[in-house]
Amino acid sequence: MKRINPLFVFACIAVGLLLAACVPSEPYHEERHEVAEHHGPEHYFKDGMNDFRKAEYKEAIEHFEHAIELRADYVEAFFYMGQSYEKLGKIEHAEKAYKNAISYDPRYLPAREAYGLIEFAQKEYKEGEKQLEAAIDLGSTNPWVFYSKGRIDLAEKECRNAMKNLREAIRLDPGFHEAREWLEKAEDRCRGHK
Repeated sequence: MKRINPLFVFACIAVGLLLAACVPSEPYHEERHEVAEHHGPEHYFKDGMNDFRKAEYKEAIEHFEHAIELRADYVEAFFYMGQSYEKLGKIEHAEKAYKNAISYDPRYLPAREAYGLIEFAQKEYKEGEKQLEAAIDLGSTNPWVFYSKGRIDLAEKECRNAMKNLREAIRLDPGFHEAREWLEKAEDRCRGHK
């Protein structure tokens, strides 16, 4: 019978120990791995924007919520959450998101514009007018802001302001037919008024 070389035995034991060291002590669980990763608010905001661009609004809202959980004053996340809710037809949720954005940054123009326009569309003219005026004061160049403000002015019989705002909407968008129609109505209604 052949004798086994002790070096061979030693080499086999060493290789066995090395292989044993490479095997994890507990099975790999994907969920545990995901939880261990920590993402900052910007990561979730970026994912939310990717979903928003793909019109996956429910998923976008979830990501924006995660971003806000990590950074309570994330104004852009509130704004795009509001935009996502609008796309889903959840107007009250959109209003709340815009209000939150404005509460953290009263000078955040996109939230002022969106909130004013949504209030105008809901015929909440008092709040709409307040937000649209703020947007104009902040330098809005959105023709819909001026159109909506002009319509509210006309309803309140403020002829000069109505015509001024409707003309500005047309200046910003020369193809804005609704603004042209309402400017004609304003001119007819306001003849003799200042």
